[in-house]
Amino acid sequence: MDLPSGHYRILAYRDFHDLPRWMHVADGASKQWVLDCPFDDARDEYSQVYRIYAVEVDVEGAVDVWEWHALGVLPESGSLPVSALQFDATRRASFVLPGHGITRRDSKLPPERAEPWKQHRRRC
Repeated sequence: MDLPSGHYRILAYRDFHDLPRWMHVADGASKQWVLDCPFDDARDEYSQVYRIYAVEVDVEGAVDVWEWHALGVLPESGSLPVSALQFDATRRASFVLPGHGITRRDSKLPPERAEPWKQHRRRC
């Protein structure tokens, strides 16, 4: 499942350090996901990647989503570099995902999508 480019509302967040490290978000069509950027104890810093989980179960609110995520019930659908998100000024209300930066867990991207710059090289 791809996380499409576009504008996302942050419905709830936890673990704020410079930006939300766990978010329950929705797009314009009200499709919901959890984005989780866990703390890496070995490196003593947060990951540079959000793990993406699809919220496909009927949940009542952010507490239920947090519980479902903590129990491992939400299916992981990929990952996304933290740097791909363009947050609003507060870094708490919304963000924009300008392109398809997701790395899918269930398939390998074809070479033309994984390295699009190679499609447009000039030949000398």
